[in-house]
Amino acid sequence: MDGPVVPVSHVRAAGQRDRLRLALTVNGEDRDVVVASYKTLLEVLREDLALTGTKHGCELGECGACAVLLDGELVLSCLVAAVECEGRSVTSVEGLAARGRGCMRCRPRSPITARRSAATARRGMLLAAKSLLDRKRRSEPRPDRRGAVGADLPLHGVLQIFDAVEAAAARCAASGRRRRSFRASEVTMAKGEREFGVLGKPLRRVDAVGKVTGETRSPTTWRCRGCWHMKLVRSPLPHAKIRRIDARKALAVDGVRAVLTGEMFPIPFGILPVSQDEHALCPDKVRFVGDPVAAVVATEELIAERRRGWSEVDYEPLATIGCPEEALAHAEPRIQEPRRRREHPQDDRARLRRRAGGDRRRRSGGRGLLLLPGEYASGVEQHATLAYLGTDGRLTIASSTQTPHYLHRAAAKVLGWPASRIRIIAPPQGGGFGGKTDPFNHEIVAAKAVLITGRPVQDRADAGRKCSTATAAGTRC
Repeated sequence: MDGPVVPVSHVRAAGQRDRLRLALTVNGEDRDVVVASYKTLLEVLREDLALTGTKHGCELGECGACAVLLDGELVLSCLVAAVECEGRSVTSVEGLAARGRGCMRCRPRSPITARRSAATARRGMLLAAKSLLDRKRRSEPRPDRRGAVGADLPLHGVLQIFDAVEAAAARCAASGRRRRSFRASEVTMAKGEREFGVLGKPLRRVDAVGKVTGETRSPTTWRCRGCWHMKLVRSPLPHAKIRRIDARKALAVDGVRAVLTGEMFPIPFGILPVSQDEHALCPDKVRFVGDPVAAVVATEELIAERRRGWSEVDYEPLATIGCPEEALAHAEPRIQEPRRRREHPQDDRARLRRRAGGDRRRRSGGRGLLLLPGEYASGVEQHATLAYLGTDGRLTIASSTQTPHYLHRAAAKVLGWPASRIRIIAPPQGGGFGGKTDPFNHEIVAAKAVLITGRPVQDRADAGRKCSTATAAGTRC
């Protein structure tokens, strides 16, 4: 990033906000790092110090995945500006793991802890437990459990985590804080439970420690020398025709290297053979708010993020269908063009009724309202893709995907490359819950950008972008 490097104390006085030199203590080590002045503490830890155990979750301070200790106090690093941490001490989950302090010494032993070990392994809870135990050692007032959990949340299960942390702290104190290895035979079974060799034992996952401490790397944490960054331009309208895309203003910006549009992706794709109706970038029409219409590739992520809005898109709004009844009442405009011509216009209505088990109004004698509450599952690591050409000429797509074989098939079809020359890497995703099971737009567009520019291209989503572009078929980022 261009611009002079100035001490943090001189940033506001000199009016230079491009970069600053930040001195702070991280996990017991004095660190002097040059960072962008707009960054949060979370971004500095992950991007500049490579401490990826602190996660980029909700960006709203709700999930706790970004929790760290700042001068011994529990804070949410996504809400703390980096400039506020000058000269202060920061402890992340890596610091607990390296020094073996506090709750990182706690090992499941009681039946409560054994059953809840998955919950207590969350990094935010580890930092919160460390803060709680430190306050207890300083004889400070113990926080109210109901206040710590939240007035609107159930106490079932959560209070057991409190009990498990306190029990583990008592064991650590009794053993003189000697580090002990975990043994399944030490687990005390609850009354009335039968002793088994494997069943009922808290067997530790082989990848648990790496995921909690940040040692396991997902695509959001990968860095590639000389890598360019890509951001998608998305539609603000739910249903519209694309008249024209003018990318000249974006291409005139220093740092922007390419702008991709839907004309470059005429071949559709889909996860199933019967649903090959998606395009990597919309060629002629958008069908929901957030539908991608273009992609901006730049030398820096911030440039791509800020300049993607400079690609001017001329839309012709179309009528929006908001419910199944409107879709049945109005034959046009169609969201998707029919794959084959039907002789009878009522075929769609009859087919829907057959799938629903007949006309329910006729069977029940009246109208009914069916409410389907929605849920949104999200991993602590967001969608990310890194695409590059190897020395052997093969195209490699490393992505946080749960279905590498589907992505391999879709990429080969859309890009027109032989499948033997495309390699898909599916590293640990940081959580998916089904939200990463489709081939996604950004994966294929990033690969196309590599073929056009010849440079490695990376795209990383954030939580807000992921939530705002969720569709029935999956999460579009």
